[in-house]
Amino acid sequence: PPLVLATFFQFLYLFYYDILYFNRQPVKFAIAAICAAVINIALNFIFIPRIGFEAACYTTLVSYVIMFGMTAFYARKYGARDYYDPKRIALYIIIMGAYTSIALCFVGSLVIRYASYALVLLLLVMINRSGVAAFLRSRGKKRIDL
Repeated sequence: PPLVLATFFQFLYLFYYDILYFNRQPVKFAIAAICAAVINIALNFIFIPRIGFEAACYTTLVSYVIMFGMTAFYARKYGARDYYDPKRIALYIIIMGAYTSIALCFVGSLVIRYASYALVLLLLVMINRSGVAAFLRSRGKKRIDL
């Protein structure tokens, strides 16, 4: 479960990475990536000998959260709020955090884990119902891909 959340933060990071990339700011996303990598390596050296390899999952999560946070902070200067709603992103983070917490607590119960997965999908569909409806309406139309 921690790696699921880490992957989600890496996915979110790419939104803000694109803003920095198109505004020709490679140094800023490089700084975020280097800081995250250094923190990840340092935390691995500290926690893997004490806790074991499971600690690497959590240190990866911490490093991706830092990389996402730094990149989102840098992208604010270039109009990130014009493209991405911070409240909606925060809502998605809360939903994914709750899902991974439930999945972590109920590792042995597939029923609860799949039920929580279905609940997350239902919540996301409800939040994005207009986009989902538009997608479903467009499925029957013929398109020509050039």
